[in-house]
Amino acid sequence: MNPITSKIIQSICFCILLITASTLNLLAKSKVTAVNGNQFYWTSEIIDSTYVIDPSSGQEMIYISENKSYIYKVNTDSTYFINQLDVPIGVNDKINFENYFQNALFKVFHTFPNEINSIAVNNIIVDTTGKIIYQDFILNPNDNNFNITTFKQNYSATYNEMLFTLRKIMKEAPSFKPGKKQSKNVNVILDPIEMIAIKRW
Repeated sequence: MNPITSKIIQSICFCILLITASTLNLLAKSKVTAVNGNQFYWTSEIIDSTYVIDPSSGQEMIYISENKSYIYKVNTDSTYFINQLDVPIGVNDKINFENYFQNALFKVFHTFPNEINSIAVNNIIVDTTGKIIYQDFILNPNDNNFNITTFKQNYSATYNEMLFTLRKIMKEAPSFKPGKKQSKNVNVILDPIEMIAIKRW
């Protein structure tokens, strides 16, 4: 066996070990979020570095990949990305939701603090009945010096009222056609999709 082939095999074995270790690490260090009686289990966000061989030069390089945290289980049931489903959530359902969210938010945006320029929603989980049971809101300010922690402390009532309004909008969102895996309705992660962001102007 020539040296380059030997290095490639060693690198492949090393990569497999890294991937296996990373997978175990993702599940072992997961956090849990409790919302409305449900337990949402998250993978850990980690950065992997892997040695690979450049096929043209035979040189070793380091390949860095980032694993974003996501919800991999709701209570005792697994979650699935759209591309893992046997029967996917309908495209029209996604479009209807985006239109609904945009229109609903526009109606109430004027009641939110002027410091908030736009709001995005991601990490959306659709349950086995087609209802949204989890989401994260990202509040984007007008000022780069804006500190959300300070804002929450100084204007807790305003902040809580805004969150209540946003959660009510999501709770009243139109239902999705449930995704299926092996003929069974399953929990679905609405990623990978672009984050839905609504601007004030």
